[in-house]
Amino acid sequence: MRNVPLLLLIVIASCAPPSSEPSTEKAVAPPGETSISSPLRQTAIKPFRLDDVRLLDGPFKVAQEANTKYMLSLDPDRLLHRFRTGANLKPKAPLYEGWAAKGVSGHVLGHYLSACAMNYAATEDKRFLDRIDYIVSELAECQRAIGSGYVGGPPRGQEIFNEIASGDIRAKPFFLNDCWAFLYTVHKLFAGLWDAYDLCDHEQAREVLIKLTNFLEETTRDLTDEQVQEMLICEHGGFAEILANVWSITDDPRHLKLARRFCSRAVLDPLSRREDKLPGSHANYTIPVVISAARLHELTGEEYFETASEYFWETMVGRYSYVTGGNAEAEYYFPPDEFEKHLTTTASEKCGTYNMLKLTRHLFLRDGVAKKFDYYERGLYNNILPAQDPKTGCTMYHVSFQPAHFKIYSHPTEAFWCCTGTSLEDHAKYGDSIYFHSPDTLYVNLFIPSKLRWRDKAVTVTQETTFPEEETTRLTIGCDVPTNFALKIRKPFWTDAMEVRVNGELAGREEEGFIVVNREWHDGDRVEARMPMRLRVEALPHSKRWYAILHGPTLLAGKMGREGLEGV
Repeated sequence: MRNVPLLLLIVIASCAPPSSEPSTEKAVAPPGETSISSPLRQTAIKPFRLDDVRLLDGPFKVAQEANTKYMLSLDPDRLLHRFRTGANLKPKAPLYEGWAAKGVSGHVLGHYLSACAMNYAATEDKRFLDRIDYIVSELAECQRAIGSGYVGGPPRGQEIFNEIASGDIRAKPFFLNDCWAFLYTVHKLFAGLWDAYDLCDHEQAREVLIKLTNFLEETTRDLTDEQVQEMLICEHGGFAEILANVWSITDDPRHLKLARRFCSRAVLDPLSRREDKLPGSHANYTIPVVISAARLHELTGEEYFETASEYFWETMVGRYSYVTGGNAEAEYYFPPDEFEKHLTTTASEKCGTYNMLKLTRHLFLRDGVAKKFDYYERGLYNNILPAQDPKTGCTMYHVSFQPAHFKIYSHPTEAFWCCTGTSLEDHAKYGDSIYFHSPDTLYVNLFIPSKLRWRDKAVTVTQETTFPEEETTRLTIGCDVPTNFALKIRKPFWTDAMEVRVNGELAGREEEGFIVVNREWHDGDRVEARMPMRLRVEALPHSKRWYAILHGPTLLAGKMGREGLEGV
């Protein structure tokens, strides 16, 4: 899969999981002011911290290391150029080219800060903590120089916010007050600061983030809800998610109100009524809005956010996804009965899959449903991992579905697409979704070589496998004293007869998509899970001509060679 050469056919055909028709259940009332005084943090299933998981040798560690090498080759001062000029400070290095020099200047710095935090948590490589310290200190200096609480990379950033505060809002889908994806870019900085604090306990990042949040609240305080919604016509990322995260650490009701105001009602209202109005919508605008709803449900428990996010996920996975787990063509959703028209070179933007996996992770915490990770596995193995060039650490923008087409990777210093930014995070955070837990249950959702430290139980789990090259994964339990818990290993939808053995003996029962082994565990206990794989086909939705060929979870590609492609 990762060794398919650069100029080979990606897929023979494309397809989505079986269709599911939109539900006609009752509508849900929109959220309003509530008496919630502090975040609920109510999910029954919990993720492990990224620093509790270490990748072991295998393709994901190879991707992590290629990403590390690429990230360390980048110069933070070049990424910070526009932040300093926006604060009337002399830049320390020239701008990078590509998108980094355009209206979305600054978006990669936000992703880079997030990825540095993820890399440090995942590896304890102090070089990334040093970069976080430097970047955040530079941002704090820019924030002090501006004086309003604002700091940012887009051209005219403070000026645009002044216009917005006065009610001068000129919004188009990709432009706000004549700046390309203005709020989208600012959101990436919010997210980077959040990750630096959340994953690395970086107090200065927290301070800069809260000042920036308060600036945004003051800027929009006198706007009507209608004016805020007009502003949100422009792509704005998962702004409400980050504002909700800030509320989770401040308990400041202004921050919750701000998070609610930054929810795009144009997206969420129909979804809360279980209405599918997705065709014609921009995918990477829509999915982060729904992620925000999922996060707000986790923190408030409000049904509006729950229904909108769950209905969207079911609709996306059931009706709008390619076989890779990707979605949309030329970044827009099309009617589900038109897949045959959209087997093009601009299908399946990688950012869309990045965001769908993020949403899936949130929703699994809500219900623990195994099929969530059947989808997650599909997108991870067939879209995220193979989109990276293992030689350079660079990424693809679209995963092409045009027969006999080839992979196109970004340039290390002259592209800086949106997918460049998300790719920095993709390969830094593989460890965050392999395992999950509730008080007395350990979930093994992905079959990736890794070592887990379960602090609450004083247990370690070492997973060894060459999956999907082999159909078996092996777990070794480490514990100083005998410990009781249920081990739930996901049974993938593509296997017929999964078999689990503990110390060589058959064990466990099948339960709602998992094989469950509930027992007292001892140091050195070995678990072997075998998942027989077979060749299978999946049909393109609404097509009798196009099929994809898979083996287990892996989409197979035709090896077409490089003839006629010299110099490409």
